[in-house]
Amino acid sequence: MNQLIAIEGIVHAGKTTLIRSLEEICDKPKFQFIQEYGYFVNGGQNFPGFPDTQEKALISNYFFRNIENARFETIIPTNQIVILDRSLISVLAYHYATEKITQGNIKCFDTSFHYFIDNFPEWIPQVCLYLKISTIELFRRHDNSGFYESTLLNEKFNQYILFFYNKLKYFFPNMKIYEVEAHKTKQEVLNCVLNRIKKIGFS
Repeated sequence: MNQLIAIEGIVHAGKTTLIRSLEEICDKPKFQFIQEYGYFVNGGQNFPGFPDTQEKALISNYFFRNIENARFETIIPTNQIVILDRSLISVLAYHYATEKITQGNIKCFDTSFHYFIDNFPEWIPQVCLYLKISTIELFRRHDNSGFYESTLLNEKFNQYILFFYNKLKYFFPNMKIYEVEAHKTKQEVLNCVLNRIKKIGFS
C-alpha cells in the first residue's frame, strides 16, 4: 500500500516549489509526486467559483472528486511514497472557510467532510506536511499576477483556512501532522521537510 504525504498550506506557502526541489533529489523508484489540481483540469474547464448558495458549494465536491480520481489513477503501485501537491485537506479547508466567512449562511463543511471521508478514505493522506506562513507573508509574496481568484487572496478567508489547518488533528486524529515554518529560505524549508520524511520512517 502506498504511503501518502500531502504538502499543504495557503496560497504562496511554497508547496509547488518545494515539491519540484524534492523531485530533483528523491529516489525516483521509491517516490512519486502528484501535481496540483490545476494540472488535471481539462481544457476549457474552470475551477468552481466562490459559491453564493449551499447547493453550489456542495456541487463543487463532484468537481474535486473527479480531479482526485484522475490524480490517483496516475499512482504507480510500486512507488512506496506518494507526495501530493495539495489533497482533499485543501478542499475541506476551503469549505470550512466558506462556511465561516458567510457566518454559516452557506453550510457546506460537515456534509463535504463526511462525503469524502465516508466514500473515499483511500484519498486521505497518512501524513500532512503543513507549510505555515502568515497572511502578511502571503501578500508579501504575491506578485499581482491575477492568477488567483479574489477569494483566495482575501485576508479573512485565509485566516479561517489557517485556523482549519491549526485544528487538523481534531478532524484527522490518526493523521501525522507536521508544521514547517515556510517563511524561511527555500533551502531551509527543503532541509526541514527532508528531515521530517526521514523521521517518519519513509527514507
